[in-house]
Amino acid sequence: MTSDSRETEDEKREAARAVIKEWNREQERKKCTGITVREAIRLHNEDIVVYGIIVGISELIKMIKGSSVICKNEGCNYRQAIKVYDFPRFGDAPKSQKCAQCDEDIPASYDYVNAIAIKLQDDEPDAELEQLSCLVFDKDTLCVRPGEIVRIQGHIDIQKHKGKILPLFYANSVCYERFNEPEITSKDIEAFKRFAKLPNPIDRVVSMFAPDVVNLKAPKLGILRSIVGAPERTKRGRIHTLLIGPPGVAKSMLARKAVNTVRNSRYVTAQNASGKGITAIIDKENDTRLVRLGAVPQARGAICAINEIGRMDYEDQGFLLDVMEEGRFTVDKYGIHVNIKSPTTIVATANPTGVKWNDAFKIDSSEIPVLLTLLDRFDQIYAVGEFGSEEESREYAERKASMEEKNIVYNYNYLGRYLEYATIDPTISRDAYHMLIEFWIQLKKKDLATNRTLDSLVRLAKAQARLHLSTVVDEEIVTEVMEDYGQRMLQYGEIVKSIESPRNVAYRELLSIIKETKGPIEFIEAARIVCKGNEQLAAYFGKKLIIRDNWKLKAVRDMLLNNPSIKPVNDKPLVLLWTGDANSQVERSSNDDRSVGDGSNSCDVCEVCDGNAYSANLPKVVETNPILTDREKYNNSTLDYPRKNHQGGQNEDFKAASHTSHSPALQEVKAERLEGDKVGTGKQKFSCPHCPFQTDTENIYQRHIVTKHPCKPGYPPSAKLDNQTG
Repeated sequence: MTSDSRETEDEKREAARAVIKEWNREQERKKCTGITVREAIRLHNEDIVVYGIIVGISELIKMIKGSSVICKNEGCNYRQAIKVYDFPRFGDAPKSQKCAQCDEDIPASYDYVNAIAIKLQDDEPDAELEQLSCLVFDKDTLCVRPGEIVRIQGHIDIQKHKGKILPLFYANSVCYERFNEPEITSKDIEAFKRFAKLPNPIDRVVSMFAPDVVNLKAPKLGILRSIVGAPERTKRGRIHTLLIGPPGVAKSMLARKAVNTVRNSRYVTAQNASGKGITAIIDKENDTRLVRLGAVPQARGAICAINEIGRMDYEDQGFLLDVMEEGRFTVDKYGIHVNIKSPTTIVATANPTGVKWNDAFKIDSSEIPVLLTLLDRFDQIYAVGEFGSEEESREYAERKASMEEKNIVYNYNYLGRYLEYATIDPTISRDAYHMLIEFWIQLKKKDLATNRTLDSLVRLAKAQARLHLSTVVDEEIVTEVMEDYGQRMLQYGEIVKSIESPRNVAYRELLSIIKETKGPIEFIEAARIVCKGNEQLAAYFGKKLIIRDNWKLKAVRDMLLNNPSIKPVNDKPLVLLWTGDANSQVERSSNDDRSVGDGSNSCDVCEVCDGNAYSANLPKVVETNPILTDREKYNNSTLDYPRKNHQGGQNEDFKAASHTSHSPALQEVKAERLEGDKVGTGKQKFSCPHCPFQTDTENIYQRHIVTKHPCKPGYPPSAKLDNQTG
């Protein structure tokens, strides 16, 4: 044999060994690791492990797993050994047979097993057409959970039915994967906690979500709150979000990003779906009634994104009412009543009626093509608009070009694990809850809220705390939620002020009374005076104004005693005396360690300097307003407002900024224009110095400046004023 022939034989043997090794590896994967449903339905007669999601479930059926024959003729006593089938059979076996000895008809005795037929499909959005019929038996029939991801070990066989040869999977064991997911390691937790201690952690989390979508940071934050949600016990913790706006503003893209971030989520196009199709239907298959689950229950415990929900009829939208509020729904057909648990979070998108908004600066609820009772179940509604100026359009185009040039592929591994860990159970402080109650009452007075709104505010606050990895919902977190809610109310042309911490309000009011009193005053008496003049503080302190029994009074007392300008004259009862302005920062200490300008050079149009009115006719915004302080355009806000870090430490950006663009001269210009309107010197036309917008109404002009150009001066220099007034 030549050397060439020997090398050829060695190559053949090596290739054969490689084939055998690959075959063994594939068999190991089929029997141990698990294969997809798509792979399983292409097999014929093998022992395998299949990994998929339960999308259909039948009623309980009986199958035959064995039979025995005993002749009851006393003179025969013929007995056939018990026969056990390889796989359970349906009830098509003969009911009787002839005795092998006496030729008498004897009934057959069968051994039965409980079974349920389920439908499996791959956990992928495009795998609905390839489903595998599976039979589970006995104990596995007691806990079948539709919508769950399972790993089933068993044998796949071929069955003939109505002229068709189809695969049928017999299950030996069922394991629910969602309850066996690997835990987050201690190293992951340490990394997450370090991340939460960085300045502006919310901004960083938002920047990691859908970075290829330019701007829209407020809706991004809303979707992140929907992903983490709030603890769900007796009340709903799921936070539903609706994105509505004209075509081409990346609503659908954000919804898809939410689906990609959360495992087991689903994406549905509403114009191609029905209310029954996305929830559940009862069907017949092989004379067995089968419940087929839609996308909503399939996304149990995850996100179901419904694109163009406004294209669904109101009747079809009504199928989502129970799902969104109760987390379950019922299906009735063929005399069967099925209660399906579906704790699914809904993220929906829609175009306004007429495709675009009638008024680019103010939307109306009648333009939202969603059933009103369904709209009430959405915790967050974000109206996404088009760019209002050439400058914004250019900035958008430049950022898109930069992204195209870099061609970065983003992954959500870190973000997904961070959001998974963020499902902690925060507690809400009493002061924070009181602020939410007062804010809700304010909304109720303006007919901007329902009874569900209070629960929604609490959910949003807890979700915001989860994003901070904070175990406590404090006043700062509640302020962030109120400011976000107030910004969304601006979409409807409604201005809602935030509620300041009642402890800070009480401190400031008591400080004012003690200062104005020309002599010593008893602390409890000052508290009574404050409660008589302020309903909010009266509700906060309650009727029992006794220091030892009222922790709220104790907190305010300690704040006053820490003021170097206040001297305690007597201990029991506590009597306080104002000794003078020893510290210029005393009256600003109630603002929760925030630096707030004194307002001497502030602009009451852009409210960059905090705490100033939008105009003389609009309500004053409280000074502890971190979002409105450095606010950019709402939907495109950078969200990097200064705030104290919940994990400790102070943000360097917390220092008060100098507002050089807001000068007293501009204030005088505005005062002259307002005075001109007041005395009726002629109807004025207010022209925006930053874009082509014009109006004859002062309030509409100010709302435009606040929403479209919040960080720019609201009025031009006096040299340009004559050219912009009509």
